[in-house]
Formats: sequence, structure tokens, C-alpha cells
Amino acid sequence: MEDTRFQLGDRVRSRTTTEYIKAGMVGTVQRVFLSVDDTYDVVFDRKHRPVVMRGHELERVEQERDVGS
Repeated sequence: MEDTRFQLGDRVRSRTTTEYIKAGMVGTVQRVFLSVDDTYDVVFDRKHRPVVMRGHELERVEQERDVGS
């Protein structure tokens, strides 16, 4: 089993489509639930409310770098 722990502020991408989000949407972890293993509140870009997601439904997004100007 893969250890996919996320922290507050991590940028993540959804792996699954649900009623509220589509696979591939990018968001930010806003809360890490301590009472439920591997469960997070994620605010997805262009969405105003957090969505509860399990770790297996998310993958980490590498931070983009600004390339010269």
C-alpha cells in the first residue's frame, strides 16, 4: 500500500470523478482530519467550498517554477 500523506497547503490533483469534482482538477489541502486516517478537506480551483477527499483519490502536484522573464 502506497503511503500518500498530504499536509496543509499541499497542491493536489483529483484522481477520481465525483458528484462535485472531475478527475484532474487541482486544489489545495485546507484541512487534515486527525480522527479519520488519510482524509482531507480540499478546496479545488474555481470551487468555493471544500470537498472531503480520501488520500487514494488524490495525487500530489509538483510546484510549478517561474521560468525566466
